Amino acid sequence: MAKYVSIDGNIQLSEKACISYNNRGLIFGDSFNFEMRGNSSKAFFEDEYFDFFIQSLKFLKFKKSIFHRKTSILTDLELLLQKNRIYKGFKARIIVFRNDTIDNSCSIIISVDAIESEYYPDLANGLTIDVYEDYVVPEYNFEFDFTPRFSEELLLHQKLETLDDFLLCDKNGNIIKSLNSSVFFVKNENLILPTRYVKNASKVFVDIVVKLANDLNIPVINWEIKERDLYSLDEVFLGDITSGFNRVMAFKDKRYFYKTTGKFLEALNNKVKVNFKT
Repeated sequence: MAKYVSIDGNIQLSEKACISYNNRGLIFGDSFNFEMRGNSSKAFFEDEYFDFFIQSLKFLKFKKSIFHRKTSILTDLELLLQKNRIYKGFKARIIVFRNDTIDNSCSIIISVDAIESEYYPDLANGLTIDVYEDYVVPEYNFEFDFTPRFSEELLLHQKLETLDDFLLCDKNGNIIKSLNSSVFFVKNENLILPTRYVKNASKVFVDIVVKLANDLNIPVINWEIKERDLYSLDEVFLGDITSGFNRVMAFKDKRYFYKTTGKFLEALNNKVKVNFKT
């Protein structure tokens, strides 16, 4: 993390304590967070992620204030980047938590980090994955997963060893996501998506990908993909707002192409570059 963070618009050293001992977000998970990426102090897809921000405030019944306006948040982000001398590619984490008072007010912490590439990197390195069968994505995640909570998914990173990522399933064996990202499938030049998603900020990026598919005239199909179906797919790729797209190279003895994945990456970079110029 960079040297400075922003707390309700006040920039201070990141090493300085910034929450109280009875912080509700820390004790009760009464909070939500999401990441953004951008370049030269401008966040990518700022409208989409601000809509998620407002939606989450309403869901948790957090009291809105002038600090929660889009212009205020983006100004705070820009000032924080300048203070940290980050002038090109960056990623930001926005944490919102209910205050210790009874009026449902909340506070916002923004942290940033520099990223080497200004836009999303190419697909040179493919990933090797597997399906993790000993963990099931909890049902409550599909209804409400705005607030962070301890999850076995955090511990699964220790089990990767020679793999790059795991695909995770629901109780019916339908593939839902990976440890780190949303998952996308390609068959006969169709984009195939899981039939349901964990209700958090990752769904924002999925919606962005669907819009890219529409722009590319690529049909979008919602289908329940199980482990056995991975052998008949043409492409599998992972995606999130900070990394962009990562192509899956191998699942056991199955090898995948990445022609359509490359089209999505090109469209994603073109989209953020156009928005950057406007």
